[in-house]
Amino acid sequence: MTLHTQALEVWNREISTAVAYLGKSDFYAALVDALSATLPVDYPQVWRYIEDSPEPSVLFHRLTGAQRKQQVDDYQAGLYHQDPFYQLSHTGELNTGFSHWRVAVDDNRQPFHDGLDVCDEVVFVAQIDAKTSVHLCLMRARQSRRFSAAELELLSACSPMVVQLIRQHCVQLQTLNPGIEAGVKQAVALFGKSVLTAREQDVLGLMLSGYSTRFAADKLGISTETLRRHRKNIYQKLDVSSQSEVFSLFISSLGCFDAAPEQDPLRGYFGRQQPD
Repeated sequence: MTLHTQALEVWNREISTAVAYLGKSDFYAALVDALSATLPVDYPQVWRYIEDSPEPSVLFHRLTGAQRKQQVDDYQAGLYHQDPFYQLSHTGELNTGFSHWRVAVDDNRQPFHDGLDVCDEVVFVAQIDAKTSVHLCLMRARQSRRFSAAELELLSACSPMVVQLIRQHCVQLQTLNPGIEAGVKQAVALFGKSVLTAREQDVLGLMLSGYSTRFAADKLGISTETLRRHRKNIYQKLDVSSQSEVFSLFISSLGCFDAAPEQDPLRGYFGRQQPD
C-alpha cells in the first residue's frame, strides 16, 4: 500500500486520545478529531440505526444553521429513507467496515447526495448487536474536492481500528449503565397509566419514544387525525400544552419512578406537588 507515512504518524498519535475517551461523552468528538487530523472533513456525523426504531438517532455532529436543518432535522424527519447507506444497511447489503458511497451505490441512488451540499461521503459501519449499527460518516462539501485514491486507501487502513473502538465504546456504555435503558422503557410504559386510557397511554408511549405523528399513527393502525385527538386529550389530562412539556414532565417524574418502580411515576410526582 502507498500510504503517506506522515499521515499514519498523525493518526497513531491522535487515536490514542480517542482510546482514552472510551465510554465517555467526548469519545466520538475525539475519534472524529483523529480522523480529521489526517485529512480534511467538512461534515462529520455519527448515527445509530436500530431495526425496530422508527428513525435513526444522531450521536454526534458539528453542523449549524441550514446544514443542521438539512442533514440532521430533515434527515430524521424522513430524508433518511433516501440515504443510499441506510438503504443498503436496511437490506443487509452494507457490510461492517469501510464504504465509499460512489463505489457502494448505483446511479439510481445517487440523487440523494445531489440535494445536499455534499460532493463525496465515506462511512465506517460498526455492527453493535443483531439489531443495532452505528455509522460514522465523513462528508465533503461541494466546494471541496472528492476523496482521493490515497485518502480512501488511508481511511480503509484505519477502518478496523475505528470500527473496533466504536464497538468497545458502546460496550463500555452498556457496562457502565446496564439498567438505565431497561429502566427508562419501564418508566415510559407506566407513565400516565393512572390518569390516561389504554389507547392514550399507547399514544403517549410512542411520543416519548420519539415517533413522529405519521409513524405513531401507522404503528397503532389509526389515522393521523385520530392520533392528534388522542394527543389533545393527553395534554388536557396532564395539564400541559405541548410535546416538549410532556417530555419535561416525564423527566421531572423519574425521581418518583426510582422510589416506586412498579407504579405510574406521575402518581408520586403529582402527590409530591400537593401542599402540606
